[in-house]
Amino acid sequence: MNKESDLSSCTDSCFPSGEGGSCPAPTQDMESVNVPENESPSIEPVMPKDENPETKAEGEGNRDWEDGKKSGEENISIENGSSSTEMNNEVPQETDEVPLATDPGSQTDIPITSVEKSREEIPIANAKCGTEYLFDVDAFIRQECLISVTYSDNQGDLLFYPEEMVVKGIPLTSRDWWVEVELPDRICKFFCYVNADPRTLWKDIPSDQKVKTDKDYKAILSPQVDMVGVSYRGRSHANKGTYRDDDFYIHSMDGIFFSVVADGAGSAELSSTGSKVFCQSAGQEFVRLLIERKKRILDMLQEAQFNLTACRQHHSLIKCLYEILPAAAYHGCKQLEKLAADSQMPLKKYNTTALLTFSMQASEMWWFCASFQVGDGITVAIADDNLYALGSPDGGAFPGETLFVTSDSIFGNVAELVNRIKIYLCPVKPIIISMTDGITDSYFKDKSLADLQIWKQLISEICNEKGNLLPAAEICEWLDYYTVQEHDDKTMTIIKYK
Repeated sequence: MNKESDLSSCTDSCFPSGEGGSCPAPTQDMESVNVPENESPSIEPVMPKDENPETKAEGEGNRDWEDGKKSGEENISIENGSSSTEMNNEVPQETDEVPLATDPGSQTDIPITSVEKSREEIPIANAKCGTEYLFDVDAFIRQECLISVTYSDNQGDLLFYPEEMVVKGIPLTSRDWWVEVELPDRICKFFCYVNADPRTLWKDIPSDQKVKTDKDYKAILSPQVDMVGVSYRGRSHANKGTYRDDDFYIHSMDGIFFSVVADGAGSAELSSTGSKVFCQSAGQEFVRLLIERKKRILDMLQEAQFNLTACRQHHSLIKCLYEILPAAAYHGCKQLEKLAADSQMPLKKYNTTALLTFSMQASEMWWFCASFQVGDGITVAIADDNLYALGSPDGGAFPGETLFVTSDSIFGNVAELVNRIKIYLCPVKPIIISMTDGITDSYFKDKSLADLQIWKQLISEICNEKGNLLPAAEICEWLDYYTVQEHDDKTMTIIKYK
């Protein structure tokens, strides 16, 4: 190969026409350094003044070009038959122009930038464990601009869906969560906190089962009536391992169905025992007194021709009921006084409310029920689309304040005791429900106790498809439903005619 011809070819390809210079003739074949036609020499990115360009690989020379002219001198020396190249490594002068990098695979010039992307942190709505979550991020970013997505963890229960531009899922664990979405001009970080399911934070510490079980249930079933009593310890007690303050008593005899429901005061140290003793003693006295007076009651109902208004004005009937309902409650209270004296404890440590109810069929076409109440809670009778309250809760000057059967003012006023007796007659088979405030405050939270539809909903949840009551154990477990900020004991008795 003609070396002069090669040198001329090299010079023509490296310098613009008319601006070329002489090049010393090499002593070896320059084919290895020929620049292919139609291809510009690669240009290194501009480096800061306090930094040196990267060292080229052995055998490659550093060339600086400006306006098509060589800015540094090239010296070639021959050592032992081989050539070595020494270049003047001057740092290029800074300019306002953005340097370009040539992609070897194309002829497209790509701007090189080292500017760090801005970061934007965007709070989104907090999530809750076990609850479906959905948040729309379309207002913050556009789908066509997405480059990459990075998560705070790999649990996969809460994800960003680019095709829908939403964050959604059902998170399973409580934690700080975020997702970073990279865009051409910035990085958006969406973050929230996954709150724990409050139900998982409650402890369930058993109490001493020898004193009182943490839940109780009983059923009395007959061809005419199903009767159930259930009581469930509240989370506020379970979390501390303390006793269930509520209690109940149910009984049936000679076609009469009795129930007693008691809610021991949470502020009374021994109210758990107080409610239990009251239910048993008042319930047994209740049965004894009512059986003795059953025939008299039926006769007086017939005299009043089963007219509710006439029954309420029937002096002998009201007097008879007074000898049963308040008298049974008074007997239960006296037993608490005896217990307090024997234990040398103040009576108020056994404070409890009381709901006494009974029902019986008065004739082929009429059903009769009566109730006596001291304290909070409620008893209602429901017949078809009619709802009747068999009592009204006692309140105080402050929320949660109520009266107890052990209060001094309860049994000292006969007129007041008579006003606490409520009766009801209905021409269809009723369902009578008594419950403590643990249910009224939670199930009827922000709702009216006079709302018939809510009562029908409750009944549908404790009955099967045929309209019969569920087994007592299932109804008892049903009482474990969760309501925010309502964690008291729940107790209920149901008398349902078939």
